[in-house]
Amino acid sequence: MRPASALTVDPAHFRRVLGHFPTGVVVITAIDAAGCPVGMAVGSFTSVSLDPPLVGFLPDRSSTSFPRIRTAASFCVNVLAADQRELCQRFASRGGDKFAGLEWAPAPSGAPRLAGVAAWIDCDLVSVSEAGDHYFVLGRVRELDAQADATPLVFHRGGYGGIEPLPPPTPPLPPELASWIERVAGGPPRRVRRLDRWRSNHVLDVDTPGGTRTMVVKAPRVPMAVQSRSRALSGYGTHRESVVLTALAGSGIAVPTAHGYSAEHGTLLLEWMPGHTALPDTPAGRAALLREYARQLAVLHALDTGRFAEVAALDSAAGSGGTEPGPLGAVLADYDRRPGPGDPLLDLARWWLTQHPVPGGERCLLHGDAGPGQFLAEDGRITALLDWELSHLGHPMSDLGYARFREGLYPSGAFDAFVTEYSAACGRPVDRPAIDYFTVAAGLVMLAGVSADVRRPRAHHPEALQRFWWDAVARMALCQVLGESLGHPPQDTAAETGGDDLEALAGLLSARLERSAAGTKVPGGAEHTLLLARALERAVSLGGPGGGTGGGSGGGLPDAEADTAELLGRHLPDARRRQDEVCALVREHAAERLDELVGYLGRRAVRRLAALAPLAGTDTWDGGPAPAERPLGPVLPEFS
Repeated sequence: MRPASALTVDPAHFRRVLGHFPTGVVVITAIDAAGCPVGMAVGSFTSVSLDPPLVGFLPDRSSTSFPRIRTAASFCVNVLAADQRELCQRFASRGGDKFAGLEWAPAPSGAPRLAGVAAWIDCDLVSVSEAGDHYFVLGRVRELDAQADATPLVFHRGGYGGIEPLPPPTPPLPPELASWIERVAGGPPRRVRRLDRWRSNHVLDVDTPGGTRTMVVKAPRVPMAVQSRSRALSGYGTHRESVVLTALAGSGIAVPTAHGYSAEHGTLLLEWMPGHTALPDTPAGRAALLREYARQLAVLHALDTGRFAEVAALDSAAGSGGTEPGPLGAVLADYDRRPGPGDPLLDLARWWLTQHPVPGGERCLLHGDAGPGQFLAEDGRITALLDWELSHLGHPMSDLGYARFREGLYPSGAFDAFVTEYSAACGRPVDRPAIDYFTVAAGLVMLAGVSADVRRPRAHHPEALQRFWWDAVARMALCQVLGESLGHPPQDTAAETGGDDLEALAGLLSARLERSAAGTKVPGGAEHTLLLARALERAVSLGGPGGGTGGGSGGGLPDAEADTAELLGRHLPDARRRQDEVCALVREHAAERLDELVGYLGRRAVRRLAALAPLAGTDTWDGGPAPAERPLGPVLPEFS
């Protein structure tokens, strides 16, 4: 073996290999012997000791700035933020006045502390020693501080960039849940990862006798104690999904395998399926997937209902059927039990369903909450249909109605192709009035389901902001279908008008800010709080609460308060009294004043959708569709 002194390393290769090690970027500043500020960019800063607190950096011996820093008794380490690349290049250059026009303030030692840095560390210079072609400078920390949310600038492989903090480590599964998984799957779970979509699902690897398999633990929407108090949550959840998936095994429908259901935890253990829920970027790609989804639904609807006897038993226990089919009856039962003011649009839509019943006779297994976002796809093909919690036996047009409603939330632009393909696969035309009926039913499920959280939003709720957006889309969708049934053109939201419920929005914003100030995490973080602030700002600028500032909307729609006065035939200054009077009008005169009511409620829906448009950006999840970029107008797609 050669002695170390005889070993040679190519300098270029040395730099190239070590370039794979990412380093932070700092600017070392000081006040030189002449009393002038001096600074240099350094990529070799390091922590040395905790007790005593020591740091160090290694300037090049050829540096022209370090000799001036060396004359100072102290220096300040400025950790650059990700947006300070230009500042780094300024201090990395030779010559010139690097502090010209630069904002800085003296650190406690007097050394310059640069504005906007991610952190600063003020030090006394302890020693300088030689280290090859560099010096090693040791400093003792005097004071230091950092910006809590700053992203640092990083140098890696010859380029600059920023880094985002890693998510917090996934907490281990509760021991009793892990034991249940081991019993069901035949091996212990390991490498657990969170897979959140508004609930804490987990992906995990399981060492089974046949090898390692990847599985998904799907959690209930709410804790089991809460679920038991709700007809909708207890009747339409993970237990129902486990029953449906078990019955679909071997049917030809692409679904995940259900390995087991834990009644104690309300969790469902599923086989992991490849793919993602985001639709392709191109219109042709989206249309191709929606056509394949239509063919899958046609096969599903043609299955013999005899194999779904257990699903039928669940439907009977949940009270499904009548004028409020499927989950709608359970959701409305929960809604009717909650105290609070009435909702005239919800009441009118419920009445409308009684006037447009769907012919009975046809029954099949339904996907339930059908539409975009409810299937996985990979390489342009569907790998699995997801989310069977609302599945039940019912009219086949229910899936098409729910799919049309979901298009309002996650538009594909391919609904017409979807309907056409479904009709061709079934060999008969679709029933347009029935689709309208179930679109209204889907809108009511959403509207009634989120009503409590929209009235009294909670800052810690993971869906708090999304529910305001879902509420706005549901209102617009209901008014669109009711208007279409009367021959009205869809409402246009291009008019600049204000939104309703500013008090609830303002309270939610205050609660989120209070939690953030106290160091408590809020769902969606600062980004979603900003979107909420923009929605509130937009609502105020476009006309105030409900547009009711008294000055008119200026955009073609009447002022909301004046609009209500015209509907009622008198002016009522109290907002709650106005709401109650409109509800009474719906209950007593819906049939004879339907045109007026649909027009009035449609204008209110327009205001709400326009005001809350920024909150569309909160309705995202990993692997899901990006927030829809679309002009504000009718939310539901037209179709032949």
